[in-house]
Amino acid sequence: MDGQGVPGHGSAPIRTTLLKRSERETRAPVARKASEEEIVAAAYADDAFMAVIGPWPTASSDGPLSTYPVWCALSDDERAEAARFAPTAIAQHVANGRKGAYGLRAYLVEKRWKLLPAAISAGVGRERAAAEAPPASVPARSKPWFAVFWRRWKAGEKAKLMFDQGMRGLPYGVRPADMPGEAELAGLVSIQTAEDGRATAEMAAWRDALAADGISFTPIDLRMPFVFVPSRWPPGHARAGDGAAAEMLSEGATW
Repeated sequence: MDGQGVPGHGSAPIRTTLLKRSERETRAPVARKASEEEIVAAAYADDAFMAVIGPWPTASSDGPLSTYPVWCALSDDERAEAARFAPTAIAQHVANGRKGAYGLRAYLVEKRWKLLPAAISAGVGRERAAAEAPPASVPARSKPWFAVFWRRWKAGEKAKLMFDQGMRGLPYGVRPADMPGEAELAGLVSIQTAEDGRATAEMAAWRDALAADGISFTPIDLRMPFVFVPSRWPPGHARAGDGAAAEMLSEGATW
């Protein structure tokens, strides 16, 4: 620089342009993240959509970020058809052992409900009514919700997504034919979750039983004074009694 602040040779650095470009590059990922969060929030608030995605076999890897925009792009009639035949498509996955199960996004983009075999999509009598009925929405943390959750868990299904969504207060979609009946609801027992700020012995046992599946079944997550479980103690739980050898509790032995 000379005395007037003019470069003596070469070109002055374009500091303003570089700064603006850097700011733009920094803000872009933030804007994308905000947009993605808005999509997910809107999806979770859409009960009709959540009723379809909840039971889908590939829901854990085919989430609302990729599927909800496709859902919104459908017409009202197409969304109604997609929801109406979703239980049929899911039943087909289960019948085939989930081999070749396609994701919800493919179901929506390709409108695969139109490709379901006529014998399956039509059905007869009660089977037809059950197949065509839209999924029912089960309120989170309700007794029917716990009945469905434990049914899936005992069957060895991946129920973590259902649990995580339920802890956010999101309903779960269930086919009318799969709604828990009086006998299943009556089979649940209520246990206290915490006492003096700590998990009760029963709650701690269930917490440990579910930890292997990555499910955080704790009083903090549930935010409930009492919770519904299939039995007072998990299956196979051993409880020590007055210095004697641990005894197997009969409540869980029926499993």
